[in-house]
Amino acid sequence: MTGDAEARQRLLELTRDRLLCHARHFLHGRYARLEPFAQTDDVVQQLYIKILQNQDRFWVNADGEPMRTLAEFFGHTSAWMRDVLCDRALGIAVRTVKLRWMKGRLQVQQALGGAPFDDTGSPD
Repeated sequence: MTGDAEARQRLLELTRDRLLCHARHFLHGRYARLEPFAQTDDVVQQLYIKILQNQDRFWVNADGEPMRTLAEFFGHTSAWMRDVLCDRALGIAVRTVKLRWMKGRLQVQQALGGAPFDDTGSPD
């Protein structure tokens, strides 16, 4: 919680087996068609890289406060792992898909004469 980089690294190391099991579960479920292209270790490694590159966003909750529980940590890693898998399935980042979705919606609203952001729905 205090931002100790060594402690964060140790947490990732200690949870590696659990994250591997979680990735395996994803790859045999919803993302089964990816299995020939994505091995479990590769998915977890990509997750770690994404965490390391975005530490300022990863280690905080939706309120911008440091994560306080293991449940919060695993919920966060699960969501980020889904993003990694979606990136692999779509060939582009989830954030790119969301941005394109928003731009497309704005174009449709403007074409129909509506004001931008009349409806704040998202593709989530």
